[in-house]
Amino acid sequence: MPSSSTRLKPSRGVLRKVSLQFVLHPAPRDIVFIHGAGGTNLLWRRILEGLEGEGRAFAVNLPGHPTGEISCRSIDEYVEAVRRFISEAGIERPAICGHSMGGAIALTIAVKYPRDLSSLIVMDTGAKLGVLPSYGTASQRTPSRRLRGSSPR
Repeated sequence: MPSSSTRLKPSRGVLRKVSLQFVLHPAPRDIVFIHGAGGTNLLWRRILEGLEGEGRAFAVNLPGHPTGEISCRSIDEYVEAVRRFISEAGIERPAICGHSMGGAIALTIAVKYPRDLSSLIVMDTGAKLGVLPSYGTASQRTPSRRLRGSSPR
């Protein structure tokens, strides 16, 4: 499976010790895949293979995955790590796809920063779970019309 794998230099700031590893494959538009709490970017391997030749697709390893080093302690911290990755990688308004906790991260990005993404795909995610205390909090406070696809103004 052809791929590019690299590690971005962490930027200065609150999360300066956080870095994301990712696998890059072509896709129709830029799309960022975010795995769940117990996963890694390997979750997306077959999907990335299916998108080959269609544009760029990034499958990130969230901070601490798979190493187990705890560097993010909340969904909001993961959100900022993913947003910084998107910015540093030069990705503009990607589609964001998240599974489980990755879905909570994607939902939080969509709710707090709707202009940062072009579309949203979430799987097996939803209300608060026992993964992190803030998991799902943002989506519970968001009017459903914003999650149904109304475009940001």
